[in-house]
Amino acid sequence: MQIRSENPSLWRGTNGKTYSNGIIFNCKYDSQTGNKVVFAANLAQNTVTASYTVGETKLTDLISGKTYTSSNGTYNIEMSALGVALFKVE
Repeated sequence: MQIRSENPSLWRGTNGKTYSNGIIFNCKYDSQTGNKVVFAANLAQNTVTASYTVGETKLTDLISGKTYTSSNGTYNIEMSALGVALFKVE
């Protein structure tokens, strides 16, 4: 519940879905606070790496704490088979 309360984009605002290399990305954005969170789900039964463009300079996995840095707003994200992640865009 702490992740939800600290990220208003998870419960209000807009969202947009993208599919890349077997991974579904859903970007949630709250215009009132500027908070942006991306939910990702690997639908494949093997580890997959996908490129995703969302802007800013860093993604932080809200569950594991792992960070990803961007190349011009594009991130290369490796996800394990049938894995999910929740990223804060910073």
